[in-house]
Amino acid sequence: MNSTSDAISRPQLFSFLSLYISILIGWIAYYNYQPILLSKYQLESMTGLLYIIQGIIMVLVPPIAGYFSDQYRSRLGNRFPVIIGGIIFAGLIFMSVALTLTLQPTGSWIMILPVLVILWIISMSIFTSPAISTVELFTSAGKLPLSMSIIVVCTGLVYALEPSIVDLINFFGAPLTFVTGGVLVLTSGFWMRKSFTSLFQRNREPSVLTGAEKNLFGRVFLIGVALGLFMTLIFNQIPDQFENRNDGLFSWFDGGNTLASFILLVSALVSIPFGLSISKLGLSKSYFWGLPLAVLILLMVLFVPGSVVLSVSIVLLGMAYSWLSVCSLPLALQQISIKNKVFGVGVFFAGVEFPNSIFEAYLAFYG
Repeated sequence: MNSTSDAISRPQLFSFLSLYISILIGWIAYYNYQPILLSKYQLESMTGLLYIIQGIIMVLVPPIAGYFSDQYRSRLGNRFPVIIGGIIFAGLIFMSVALTLTLQPTGSWIMILPVLVILWIISMSIFTSPAISTVELFTSAGKLPLSMSIIVVCTGLVYALEPSIVDLINFFGAPLTFVTGGVLVLTSGFWMRKSFTSLFQRNREPSVLTGAEKNLFGRVFLIGVALGLFMTLIFNQIPDQFENRNDGLFSWFDGGNTLASFILLVSALVSIPFGLSISKLGLSKSYFWGLPLAVLILLMVLFVPGSVVLSVSIVLLGMAYSWLSVCSLPLALQQISIKNKVFGVGVFFAGVEFPNSIFEAYLAFYG
């Protein structure tokens, strides 16, 4: 595929989605088992510290990994050494956690668990941004919003199925869950690497997208922060705020987490039509009009008490989140030069994680 083709290369898209879904499932497993393991081994006092460390890692590591990916791409022709290195590291940590839990450490050996948790977060952060940045390799510029809409579909469906995934994870137990997670990440990662080889000539990546004349990293970071703020509110604030509501739309849900899954399901259902619409309207115009409208809808959800209006606002919030999700990364890519693409994607995801990191740090001290 070349830069002028208006298409999406399906083999690369499918392998990319397999890795992306394995990443999502890995994070679901992590958030499910972290409090369980800390409680089992009487490490609850470390919860706040781990959340702070997690926030720091997820803000700092993606740009660093992106920087080295760009360096490898400049010298060796492609970014996959960093991606594959991170995947292997993550797979080894998955297996190490599984082995540690099987051996049931005691005494001072218990402290190896928080160390492994930190290493796992680092490993996942190393390859996630470089891997997601490969969307530019199998998608023409005109189809980027459509590719992002497919990613939003996967995100929404996985999190809509989160209760069932958690039940399955609990059925497997922690050791088998982490072994399975390691196998999924390694298998999908190497499938992705193999599928992308067909795009390379002499081991060099094709130049699929044009870049900006200069890097606007501050703008890229702010685009990420805006999306991250919506994610933080959807996953944290809104479920807690409406946990005990049972009127209107809320009568359908069993707790706040189910409400968050519903919002993401709505976002998945409308993302493909939105992707097609944004491709026609243009990214800048779509984002310029979409962000203020999304903020207005969010304010209605947070501050309008009426049951009917609030129920409608919740549905609209899922749609607004989908619109922003489809727009944000493609728009960020337009602000970055070709030379710094992966670093720029890392900056974008640092922005996405920044609001949640602040929220988790606040809870660690004052929650």
